[in-house]
Amino acid sequence: MNYGGAERQIVNLTRCLVEMGDVEVILGLYRATGELLSELDRMQRVEVVDLDRYRSGLVATIFSIRKLINSKNISVVHSLLIGPNLLLGVVSLITTVGRLVWGNRVSCFDKRQFGLKGIVATGISLLLARRVDAIISNSQQGHAALEKIGVRSKRNLVVPNGIDTERFSPSEALRNRFREELKVRDSTILVGQVGRIVDWKGHEVFLRASAEIVKSESNVKFVIVGNHDCAWGSHLKTLSNELGLASKIIWVDAREDVECVLNGLDVLTMNSVSGEGFPNIVGEAMATATAVVGSNVGATEELLSDVGIVVTAGDHQSLAHAWLRFINSREFRKRAGQSGRRKIYENYSLETVGRRTAEVLFPPGDVSINRFRSDNAFVR
Repeated sequence: MNYGGAERQIVNLTRCLVEMGDVEVILGLYRATGELLSELDRMQRVEVVDLDRYRSGLVATIFSIRKLINSKNISVVHSLLIGPNLLLGVVSLITTVGRLVWGNRVSCFDKRQFGLKGIVATGISLLLARRVDAIISNSQQGHAALEKIGVRSKRNLVVPNGIDTERFSPSEALRNRFREELKVRDSTILVGQVGRIVDWKGHEVFLRASAEIVKSESNVKFVIVGNHDCAWGSHLKTLSNELGLASKIIWVDAREDVECVLNGLDVLTMNSVSGEGFPNIVGEAMATATAVVGSNVGATEELLSDVGIVVTAGDHQSLAHAWLRFINSREFRKRAGQSGRRKIYENYSLETVGRRTAEVLFPPGDVSINRFRSDNAFVR
């Protein structure tokens, strides 16, 4: 439960469910560690169970999940990622599962990218999906990708991620705090990328676009936030120096107060070249009224339609051109930020998305949640 998109959505969805009705949530985690556990500990009617997946082994974990379902009399089981999806699919073969819902959080990874493991996982998914009551994709691209390869449950649908619009909101105080920490003047345009440091997140594209910008713009600095103390991070730092960006790039470690970072930026960039489903960081930046440029991967185009700029994934020149539009117009940045905030608040709030998810988990006619439904009017 470290900081990440799937982990954050687990916390958000759990909070929504326990606040909306008389529901108990039991989280079976591969390893019950990480910074986000403290948030779960503060919630009522939430229990965290450590499955100890990596020490116990695959077979033992399957039987641990089976025991958990039976001992706790769990009526609905929901997983968010491919590995847990397959494990729960196998569990459903050896015990009765009241309602099984898979999650799909990626959009366009090629199964061959993961070699034999990816091909086998796809094959097993094709077989087990027939037993699944619903598969929730968090992007239209991800939904289409499943449909294309024939991974179909009884119901495949799209429910986007939810964004905490209270936590992620405009704050001049947070903006000042972050810039003071970085020793960056308020008048300096700060362009940033926030997320895991892995090859498919497009940091190379970010650096090459930065090199284009500094040729003509002196009042711009760039921030990369993430776990850069790794092999890929070392590669990126070397590339940054080769591109002459040593004095222009600020490297910031991964941190919990993402809302502070986003408020401090003038432009947030999402550069992924593959894989993204619903990029939380885009929605979170929009919620803070920060201007956003994103690559055309996953749900980014839907999110940024009419409120941001979408560029072709992997094209650093297109990215640099988009940045210049924001860099050269404070009014354009402000207008895009305000429109983005409004769009997230109206369409992707935790309450809205939580209720849409609950409709899938607890369908009409499920007598186990009559009180849950009678107390809360669901919206589509």
